[in-house]
Amino acid sequence: MKNWPQHLRFIGWQDSDAALVRDFPWDRVALRVAPSLAQMIQQIPELDRIMRANSRYERWQAALAHYIENLGQPPRGEAYEVALNRIGLRHAEIGLTPDWYLIAYRVIWQVTYEVLQERDTLDLSAQQTQWRSLTRRLIADMVQTLGFYFDELDRVSEAAKQGEAVMRSAQRRVVQLAQSLVEVTDETTQGMSSMKQAAADMTAQRNHVETALDAATTATASGQTTMAGVQRRIGDAMDLVYTAGLDLEAGTGDIDRAVSVIRDIARQTNLLALNAAIEAARAGDAGRGFGVVADEVKKLSGESHESAGRIKVTLSDIAQRIQGLLGAVSAAQTTAKENEAGAMAVQEAFGAIANQSHLVMEQLQQLAIAEQQVEALAKTVELATEKTAAIVRELTSVAEMLVAPAEKVV
Repeated sequence: MKNWPQHLRFIGWQDSDAALVRDFPWDRVALRVAPSLAQMIQQIPELDRIMRANSRYERWQAALAHYIENLGQPPRGEAYEVALNRIGLRHAEIGLTPDWYLIAYRVIWQVTYEVLQERDTLDLSAQQTQWRSLTRRLIADMVQTLGFYFDELDRVSEAAKQGEAVMRSAQRRVVQLAQSLVEVTDETTQGMSSMKQAAADMTAQRNHVETALDAATTATASGQTTMAGVQRRIGDAMDLVYTAGLDLEAGTGDIDRAVSVIRDIARQTNLLALNAAIEAARAGDAGRGFGVVADEVKKLSGESHESAGRIKVTLSDIAQRIQGLLGAVSAAQTTAKENEAGAMAVQEAFGAIANQSHLVMEQLQQLAIAEQQVEALAKTVELATEKTAAIVRELTSVAEMLVAPAEKVV
């Protein structure tokens, strides 16, 4: 307590009081005060509750007896102030009120006066002198203890006010943070909705691409098969035409040879008819019929020779046409062989398209896995967002109630 020497002078404490206080039997006072005060506390529910919550009666009575026995020391010095300060702080901590001091010191005063009256060795004047010294000693302790008690209350009150300011500031900050978290939560929710919509759009696009790739793969395979079939059929047709041309050319040669034989036969027949006509002329009337036959044979021979000539001309024309066809077929075969490399390149291009289609399909499968992971992540973030929103609501509620305890303390 500040300016304690000045308070002692105000109380009226004198150096001569020290001997009278020290000479008093405080142990007898302690033996009576401790049980008497304990009995009184037990009859007051509020004090009894505080006592039982913070100590045991036996321990408290021992501490009280020790305090009373030390009242024989003068009320000054560092040790004295430390001891009284500790008592005041402790009483403030456990919630004792000033009423407690009035009760306690009233009992101590009463018992002290009774013990003083029992001292037969002192006359009335000596008793009155010692009683004044004992009274000043008890008043010093009561003032000192109450001083420390109220100092502690002031400190707690000031701390409470500061705590209230801190709590209010913290409340405002918590509310701001809560609002920020709400905004972030809303943005996260919107982001999750956008992510889900993007995942759905991605899935639709992937399905569309997969359908197109399936069609492209089928068309590629069909194109490869068709290209190979066309190339094979063209080659086979060219081979058949060329073979047929060769066979026709050979047949034309055989016909030409047959025509030559027919022409030879017609020429010989004509010679025989001529000879027959000569012989018929020699025979006269007897050979006239034979001459008619010879004329017919000659006529037939001429017609055969003439037909053979026409066949020869026709065969020559056919042979020329066959030679032209064979040349065209040969050129077509050469062109087909030259185009075979191009056809192979087209087939290889179709194969490359098919391979790329397979690679794209694999990438689409990986994309499908990524979509599933995105959906799972979206669900996880959505759950975390819901939990964050719940925490924000609870945090806001707590922030609104932070000031109430400080207001109650003040």
